[in-house]
Amino acid sequence: MLSELAPAPTLRHAYIMTLLEAVGIEFHIVGRAGRGRKARTRCALARSFLVKHHLGVPTTKAFREVLLTDEAMRALCGFWKEVPSESTFSRAFAEFARKGLADLTLDHLAKKALGKSVVMHVSRDSTAVTAREKPLIKPKKESAPKGRRGCKKGVPPAPKSPTRLERQLGQAVSVALAELPIACDKGTKRNSKGHDIHWNGYKFHVDVTDQGIPISAVTTSASVHDSQVAIPLMRLTATRAMAVCYQLMDAGYAGKPIALAAEALGQIPIVAPRAYCNTPAIPLNPAQKSRFRGRTAVERFFSDLKDNRGGDSVRVRGKEKVHLHLMFGLLAILAMKLVAS
Repeated sequence: MLSELAPAPTLRHAYIMTLLEAVGIEFHIVGRAGRGRKARTRCALARSFLVKHHLGVPTTKAFREVLLTDEAMRALCGFWKEVPSESTFSRAFAEFARKGLADLTLDHLAKKALGKSVVMHVSRDSTAVTAREKPLIKPKKESAPKGRRGCKKGVPPAPKSPTRLERQLGQAVSVALAELPIACDKGTKRNSKGHDIHWNGYKFHVDVTDQGIPISAVTTSASVHDSQVAIPLMRLTATRAMAVCYQLMDAGYAGKPIALAAEALGQIPIVAPRAYCNTPAIPLNPAQKSRFRGRTAVERFFSDLKDNRGGDSVRVRGKEKVHLHLMFGLLAILAMKLVAS
């Protein structure tokens, strides 16, 4: 009972205890091997990061103040004697990032929640993540030597190298994800009002169900186009649900390789119409329009992540740590969805 852990617990403490039990993040922590002092507080630290993102506390220093003043919250996280220092929190965070703790937890929870159910719609999108680090300076491309255009008479044209999307059709998920750029760089994206926004940092790509349950998530460089992540992301999602019927994507995911990959998985892609140079956009039929309205689920997810779960307060550097920071916010949202269902 919560009343046995600490005096004067509230309904808020009881709800947080339910969320922690629903996630069970401590069961995915690998024990330390070898000599030296045992890391006895790693489970408590992992639970603390999850509570921190659920409460929307922006910094570790501020969250330590919460633990120092709230005995019930301290007991829920698992600190019975004293609260670790900020440096201990930082070292544990770096360790969790290296070992992919949040990804292991999401894989387990998604399979547990959706492994025996049919997902009607999966909404896919990405959001800009501003980071406090310098963007990668890319080397300038060497200009090709000037000459006459076209092929020489009697000489066959040089074969074109396959694009990244075409290569992904024959690649495993791990190989396709390993080819994606992950360094901090500059990104540009058009918002819902038609204006271009620019930022330094990363992109967070997520697949979400109609109920707002995140299934898969990938972090890439800010300059990576959304379409480059679609194929590995949809294949990763397919391993965590028994079946997916429709995929809802905006116009940035238009392309024949993406449609072929979806059809190979037995899924139907519904992509927002897009006009090309001399080809007008083909509008969706009434049934597709009705289904496409459900894509707001992923937009609501990103709004909750950025407004309430720390998505707009990234203070760590490096792709691994930024990804873990975002994933703790994702797990906090997932825990609420699991408890409510």
